[in-house]
Amino acid sequence: MFRCRAYKRQVAAIAVLVAALFLGPSPVPAQGNETASAGSAARYELPSLFTPSFRYKEVKVARNNDGQILLTIVADEPLNPKKIRAFGEALLARSISIYGPTYFGAFSWGRTADKAAITLTRRARDLPDVIEVSESIVAQPKGTQPVVALTIADGNVYIPLSPHFGKDWTRIAVFPGSEPAVSEPKTGRYPGARLRQAIQGEGGERSLFYAYRGNIAEAAAFFHERLKQAHKTVIASGDPAGPSSQTEVFGIKTVGRVVTLTGYSYASQRLTYTAVTLRKAEDPVLSEYVEIEVSEN
Repeated sequence: MFRCRAYKRQVAAIAVLVAALFLGPSPVPAQGNETASAGSAARYELPSLFTPSFRYKEVKVARNNDGQILLTIVADEPLNPKKIRAFGEALLARSISIYGPTYFGAFSWGRTADKAAITLTRRARDLPDVIEVSESIVAQPKGTQPVVALTIADGNVYIPLSPHFGKDWTRIAVFPGSEPAVSEPKTGRYPGARLRQAIQGEGGERSLFYAYRGNIAEAAAFFHERLKQAHKTVIASGDPAGPSSQTEVFGIKTVGRVVTLTGYSYASQRLTYTAVTLRKAEDPVLSEYVEIEVSEN
């Protein structure tokens, strides 16, 4: 009896080997694996990354002649703007941001938007406060304009992706190792903030970019008081607790809250201003940080 079982196992093993030789390896979905910060590979399977929040039949991955990837989600229920918005929120919780307009109509590789991108973020494993970003910007075949990142048509969701999405990563240090040597703005520096970049324009205009870890509402209150001390007129727009919108935080295209405070003074026939813009991303990888941009003349 034992010999009979051993013989059956040998026959089964030979059958598997023959099948592998003649049929080749099983097909796998398009996917990327790359870890910029460590030797071990981190696998990013596109169907899993973009699993929708609505009911669906399948997620298909295909490539066009230029190697660009088209991910198609076949829905199993009617789609409307509310469900698509919930889908975007579910993606954002996975640190995936859809940047640019959503188009309701037939998908086309030639349909473009002024700005369209998809970003995926993660923390660097070996360095604190360093963000790794994989960005997908698919350009139309005969131009440089980006293709609309999200298209809804006939019960399907179409998402064009570049071949390097989830494979190639760029590192962004939130807090710099050293700061530019420039004077502080009229408002002063927010406590705990680090200066990341300084841009000097013509006519004495300049922009200073800071980063800090903390609360955007507290920073807005701080700068509102400082602007009232430095200028006669202060105008505020945006709500720290209001709805999010598409924006860029540390140059990363994402979704977040934006608050702008601007102070104006007019003296000796000269108008001076100080504009403070605060940006806080909803992306869970970026959400603990706030970017501060201070522009003045």
